[in-house]
Amino acid sequence: MGFKRKKKDYEPAWQTNDDEIFHFGALRWNVTKMKQWIKENVDSLDILDIPVEPWAVFIENVIRHREDHIDEVNIAEPLIAVEMLEDSIIVVDGAHRILKAKKLGIENLKTYFLPFDLQVQFLINEWEYEQAITMWNNDCEQRSKKELVVD
Repeated sequence: MGFKRKKKDYEPAWQTNDDEIFHFGALRWNVTKMKQWIKENVDSLDILDIPVEPWAVFIENVIRHREDHIDEVNIAEPLIAVEMLEDSIIVVDGAHRILKAKKLGIENLKTYFLPFDLQVQFLINEWEYEQAITMWNNDCEQRSKKELVVD
């Protein structure tokens, strides 16, 4: 994919009081604005089938979730996953749907996929945008060093 440059005209997806936010590490995405964008641009997105089991294990051990909410969710609604690094995604919307799917024995769920250059527009401030770019570029640098190593 290659190195990324910061856009001078970057505009964060500022958070308002009612916005749903997904927080992972140093980054926070405005899921409410992401869903609005997806609704308007659904035909331009890739849809993946992601396996339920590994994500359920991750959610159960790492992501805060409400057990009492699991039975209420609609698993027909696609999840949303974003590209964090090359070959690395994180589900930013749908943790409860994944846990419900696991309970029901469903193996895969439909997932809207937002590549890196698209997902960064939903970060909630410039500092987090800069962190995402730095993480991406550090990953690219590490990958390029590994490719230079000769056995």
